[in-house]
Amino acid sequence: MSIIYANTVGKEGVAEIAVVVLGFSIITMVNTLLGSSSIIYLGSRVSVFSILLLSYSWIVFFSIIIGFVLFYFHLIPQEYSIHIALIAFFESLTTINNQVILSKNKVQLFNTIKLTQKLILFLGIIAFFLFLNLHETIYFILIYLTSIIFVFIISFVSILKYLTDFKLTNLKQLFITKLSYGSQLQFSMLFSLLTNRISYYLIEKFFESTLGIFAQGVQLMENNLIVSRSISLVQVSDIASKDDKDNAEKLTIILLKLTGGITLVMVTVMILIPESVYLFIFSDDFKGIKEVIYLYAPTIFIMSMSSILIHYFCGIAKYYYSSIVSFIGLIINLISCFYFIPKYGIFGAGISIFITNTTILIILISQFLKTTDNNIKDLMPNKNDWQYAIKLLSKSYNKNN
Repeated sequence: MSIIYANTVGKEGVAEIAVVVLGFSIITMVNTLLGSSSIIYLGSRVSVFSILLLSYSWIVFFSIIIGFVLFYFHLIPQEYSIHIALIAFFESLTTINNQVILSKNKVQLFNTIKLTQKLILFLGIIAFFLFLNLHETIYFILIYLTSIIFVFIISFVSILKYLTDFKLTNLKQLFITKLSYGSQLQFSMLFSLLTNRISYYLIEKFFESTLGIFAQGVQLMENNLIVSRSISLVQVSDIASKDDKDNAEKLTIILLKLTGGITLVMVTVMILIPESVYLFIFSDDFKGIKEVIYLYAPTIFIMSMSSILIHYFCGIAKYYYSSIVSFIGLIINLISCFYFIPKYGIFGAGISIFITNTTILIILISQFLKTTDNNIKDLMPNKNDWQYAIKLLSKSYNKNN
């Protein structure tokens, strides 16, 4: 998809789309304070109807409030404000539904829904951008809105069978629990989003002409996180549904090594590809994209391993670990971005995000070792890891499906 619209809308269009996506992502983060991965933990323990009632009510209220704030402070393109609010609204509802699905260990269904949305986006972009020759940002927004409404309907229908009890019991306590768990996790995700995207605003301010190149390079590199994101879903679902501390620790260590190894290979391949290949794919408009790839490769490797450790703490319902470390990361990134980006542009953004994510990983590793009986040597790869990891993942995946 990124190849198509990069070739059709150019770096200016990519930059505008990046700001639009950032806008509805921020609203979605706030909207799902009562949801997200906390539902994976609570979904098998409390009424699904109560979870949905609280989560949906929160979303309706905050879609309006946060959307207005972003509009008032000109943090989103004014002409697309209603569209962004609608996308965030349905994205939030779908997120809640998907977490209920994961709480029931339906990983395959979850993946199918996510894939369906990507397929609709892909087909829509081909139709509008290539065949109809309609390249304006509004068409990307309309395609995205259509895709998210469609998968919302699918996800909602999929969870109807779990709505067997319509009694509202202990609603106040559930609200407090969800707000506690959900806010810790969502603030963590919001801090992480801002950490990884604050550079967009600063680059746009100081080096506007390079934002499209930077955004495209970052998106391209972040595709390598698909491994850690997929593995962590299986990980957190497995850990949250069990009360087995030893299994949780062992699973996390193995997946940490597996994810790090695979991601390292993927980013190395991308580094070795000549820039001429990227320019052939994305057009000469994106000259300089290889610099972004060089800068972000170490960061992506680090982020992939941080994801596994964060999902370990989420799986055992210690969401505050993630919130604290993400907040620290945000502060470090803000300071470094304001120092490096005005001076060095894209290079400064790369330095900032690397310093930030390295600090986050060090803190997560320290906390993991401190709260378990493991030591740093246990995190080092050995010859038995890969075979065991594949066996463990296969067993876990089959069980969840």
